Amino acid sequence: MVVNLVIVKMIAIWLGPVGMGLLGQFMSLSTIISVFAGGGIATGITKYTAEYRNNTHKLTKFLGAAASYGLLFSGFLFLISIFGAEKISMLLFGEATYSWLVPCLGIAHFFCFVGAGVVAVINGHQLSNLFARLTISSYLPVIPISYFLISNYQLEGAIISLLLAISCTGLLGLVLVFRSRLTRLVRLNISNVYIGRLAKYSLMMIASATIFPLAEIVIRTEIISDIGQQAAGLWQAMTRLSGAYMGFFTVFLATNYMPKLSALFDGKLIVREVEKNLIHVGILFFIFSILIYQFRFLVIDLLFTKEFYDMDLLFGWQLLGDFFRISSYVIGFLSIAKSRVVIYVIAECIQSILYVSLSMLYLKEGAEISSVAKSYALAYFLYFCSAYFVFVAYKKRVS
Repeated sequence: MVVNLVIVKMIAIWLGPVGMGLLGQFMSLSTIISVFAGGGIATGITKYTAEYRNNTHKLTKFLGAAASYGLLFSGFLFLISIFGAEKISMLLFGEATYSWLVPCLGIAHFFCFVGAGVVAVINGHQLSNLFARLTISSYLPVIPISYFLISNYQLEGAIISLLLAISCTGLLGLVLVFRSRLTRLVRLNISNVYIGRLAKYSLMMIASATIFPLAEIVIRTEIISDIGQQAAGLWQAMTRLSGAYMGFFTVFLATNYMPKLSALFDGKLIVREVEKNLIHVGILFFIFSILIYQFRFLVIDLLFTKEFYDMDLLFGWQLLGDFFRISSYVIGFLSIAKSRVVIYVIAECIQSILYVSLSMLYLKEGAEISSVAKSYALAYFLYFCSAYFVFVAYKKRVS
C-alpha cells in the first residue's frame, strides 16, 4: 500500500493531474495484468493449498498442474505483447512511440504470476510471518528505483515503476521456489481434474480483471469528454488512493479470511465466520474512514500536491462507497472460497453496470467531478444490499 501511494505521489509531483490522467489507461491495464497473473489462479492456489496442506501427494500434484497452467498462460500473453505492441500502444497512449514498453508488460506478467503463486501457497499454509518478510523485502527497494526513474524519465519512468510495483514479489519468489523443499517434489503436469478446477478461477478473474477496469475506462473517457483532463486526473488520483487502502483490507481477507472459509464445510460455521468478519471489518473500516476524512488535506499534501486540493470534494462519497464495497467483499469471498463461478461473474457485472449507469446519469444532470463519487457510493450501497439479501437467503437455507 505504501509503495503504491509513494509512486502516485511521485507521479503527482513530476507529471501533475494531466499526467495522472494520461497514465489512467495504463494504470487500469496494469491492474488487469496483476489480477490476471498466470490466468488469475492465485486465489485458487490459496484455496486448494489450504485444503490439501495435510496431504503432500495431492498438494504437489496440484501445484505441478497450477505451475503448468500459469506458465503456459504467461507465455501466451508474452507473445501477444510482442506481436501486438504497436496496436496496444496506440490504444493506450494514442501513438506508437511507446510500443517498446508493451513487451515489458509481458515480462512483468510472468514475474507477477511467480510472485502471486508463491504468495498464494504461503497464504494457503497461513504462514503470515513468511508472507510479511517476502512482501516487505520485495516492495521496499521499488521506492528508490521509482524515484530515479520518474524524476529522470517522467512518463516512461512512471510506466516502468508501475510495472515494478506489480511484479517485484516475483524476483524473491523465484529464490523461494528454488530453495523450498516442497518445490523439489513438484513436477509440471497437466491434470484434467486440477486444470478444470483452476479454470473456474480463471473465469472469475477474467471478470475481475476486465469488467471493473473497463467500467473505469468508460467513466474516465466520459469525465474527459464532459469536464476535462484535469478532472480526470483528480478522479484517477482518488481511485488510486482508494485502491491502495482497499488493497490493505482485501489482502487481509485473502490471506486470513478466505483460507478459513475454504477449509470449512459446515454451513452454520461458514455463516458464523462471514458474520464475524462482516462486523470486524466493517468497524475497522468505519474508524479508518473517519480518520482519513478528518485528515484528508494532510493526506493530499503527503501523497499528492496542492494542485490536487479539489479532491476534497471526492473523499466523503468515495469513503462511503468503499465502506459498502469492502462489506460486500466479505460476503463475496464466500463465492470465491466455494468456487461459485456463476454467482461471482454475475456479481461483478452488477456492480460495474450500477457504477457506469449511475455515473452517466449523474454526469448528464451536472458535469461535476463529485457526481462520479456520489454515483460510486450509491452503486455500492445498492450492491451491498443485493449481496446481503443473497447471504440472508443462504443463511436461511443452511439453518
